[in-house]
Amino acid sequence: MLSLIALAKLGYGWYAQKQVTPQKVVVGVPKVAQKTSSSTLRLSDFQFEYAVDFLKRPTLVVKYRLKNTGGESAWPQYVLDSNVVFAQQTNAGTTSVLAKTDVASGQLSFLMQNYQENADILLKAKESVTIVSTYRLESRNRPVSMMVGKDQRKTIKPWTLKQVKADE
Repeated sequence: MLSLIALAKLGYGWYAQKQVTPQKVVVGVPKVAQKTSSSTLRLSDFQFEYAVDFLKRPTLVVKYRLKNTGGESAWPQYVLDSNVVFAQQTNAGTTSVLAKTDVASGQLSFLMQNYQENADILLKAKESVTIVSTYRLESRNRPVSMMVGKDQRKTIKPWTLKQVKADE
């Protein structure tokens, strides 16, 4: 009697699994992702400084230039975020992508504050602009890798960077 009950449970389990699990069907060939960067948008003139964010954590201040030589408008911060990644090793030995953060406006000069606001302004065709972005560091004592696409382009040593100049 017990073996019949066990066989019935096994049979019902198999039936339920077949009925609940949908059949996997390939409906098309996956498309190759388009290249994210455009040849008409140029990132250049990277400069790095050091600051402290609103949580009193070490911060990498990145100043860069974006030139739009094409016919379409672009968001400067989107272009940077989709092409450039800053990564640093954590205490645990893993690599962490640096997150955006904010610094107190009193730490930045008036010009640097203006550059920071430029990231939110739509860059029209044939224009160029200087932008400032801030990233929270895991530690000021470990190097930061600047990755463009999948290639490491630069190693930044935060302990050697000068602090941003405030508007005195």
